[in-house]
Amino acid sequence: MKRATISEVRVELKEDGNLELIYRSIPADKFREVMDLGLPEYENTELLKSFMDRLENITREYLEDVKKLL
Repeated sequence: MKRATISEVRVELKEDGNLELIYRSIPADKFREVMDLGLPEYENTELLKSFMDRLENITREYLEDVKKLL
């Protein structure tokens, strides 16, 4: 299996001196859908999907806190 970035959060300093918050992720439901179609025999799909759900919740809270600072 190749590597895949599941979630990424970055804060970048732009040329004008402002900060930019960048968040990219694969939705957990989409991940499960793709895994069920492409690798239905993979036994850890539900475990990873649960992890991704939790990560989405933690990241959402983090992003809200960072936006308050920016």
